[in-house]
Amino acid sequence: MTTRTDYRRAQIDGAIPRRYFIQLSMTAAASVLSWLAAESQAAGKDCRPALTHSEQVLNALADTFIPNEEDSPGAVEACALEVILNPSYRFSLSLPVVITGLDGLAVLRYGRSFIELTLAQRTAIVEFKFRVPVEREIYALALVLTRLSYYGAVRSDVGIRSFGYPGPSTGYSCSYSYNLDPHTDERRLVRGNFN
Repeated sequence: MTTRTDYRRAQIDGAIPRRYFIQLSMTAAASVLSWLAAESQAAGKDCRPALTHSEQVLNALADTFIPNEEDSPGAVEACALEVILNPSYRFSLSLPVVITGLDGLAVLRYGRSFIELTLAQRTAIVEFKFRVPVEREIYALALVLTRLSYYGAVRSDVGIRSFGYPGPSTGYSCSYSYNLDPHTDERRLVRGNFN
C-alpha cells in the first residue's frame, strides 16, 4: 500500500508511484470522455438562430453557396454560421467588409438588402464579388468555411447524411463462422501424407 511517505520519497527520487499514476490517468480519461459526451450532445442540437443583421447576411451567403433544396438540407441547417464566426478561423476580421460589400451591392443593383434577395440575385452578387481581385480571398474563405461546415460535419452531420455517408464504422458484423480448427473443419483437412 502506498503511503504519503512513499509518495514523498518517490517525488524526491523523481518517480511517481504506479497507483498514483493510474489514479491520475483514470481521472484524466474520465474528464476527456465527459467532455466528448457533452460535445456530441451539443452537436445534436439545432443551430443557434441568426439574431443580428450581420449574422443574417452570413446565413444568406452560406445559403447562396450551398442552398437548401427540397430533398436535402443546406449550409444553414449544417450550422455554417457558427463555423464562419468561430474565432479560430479569423473570418470575423473581414466581417465588416463582407457585410457592407454584400448589402451595398444588393441595394445598388436591386434596391433591397442582401437577405431579402432571391437565390438567383444573391448568386449574381456573389459571383461578381469573386471577380473583384481585392475581395476574392475573403469570399473564398467564406466558401471554404461553408463547405467545411457542410461536408466536414463540424457542428452538424446533416450535410454528410444528405449525400449518404453513414458515418464512421462501428465494426463489421460477424455473420460467418471463422472456425479454423484443422481437425473439425472439413475445408481445412489435409488430404495427403498424414491420412
